[in-house]
Amino acid sequence: MSAGTHHTKKAKDKLISVSWSASQQAVHVEMVAECCEANLEAFKLNQPIDYVPLAVFHSRKAASKFARQVQKIRNLRHGGAASWN
Repeated sequence: MSAGTHHTKKAKDKLISVSWSASQQAVHVEMVAECCEANLEAFKLNQPIDYVPLAVFHSRKAASKFARQVQKIRNLRHGGAASWN
């Protein structure tokens, strides 16, 4: 394995997912691998896949910021126009 390939693998291992759970009506911030693992397990058990990835980030800080924006949109959804600002 070349150094470049190894570096790429490490970067992928650290990606953070922001997912939406319709059943929980909640946003989840977790490692991409964890999100995929939960979805694969549900698929294997022929259950609905509940964690829908909305975005992927290289840092938890950026993912958390996006998750707060999504939560804001969710909270405003029934009360009028919402903005990403």
